[in-house]
Amino acid sequence: MGDNIPYFGDHVELSDGATDFASTVGVGGVVGTQFVLPNLVTNTTSLTLTPQREKVFAKWLTIYKDKMLSAR
Repeated sequence: MGDNIPYFGDHVELSDGATDFASTVGVGGVVGTQFVLPNLVTNTTSLTLTPQREKVFAKWLTIYKDKMLSAR
């Protein structure tokens, strides 16, 4: 599809523990998720962005931005 088409690999929120960002970052994919901000929902679900998930997401966003494999 060309160099300008982003690859959005996995649905990290559906993986074991909702922490598998490596399988997207490692192949040059764009980091993303379907996590929902807690203030936007009335009931907590498996897609709610918890403080623990936010820390993991922030870690992988930092790695993504540092390496920028998606731009290579």
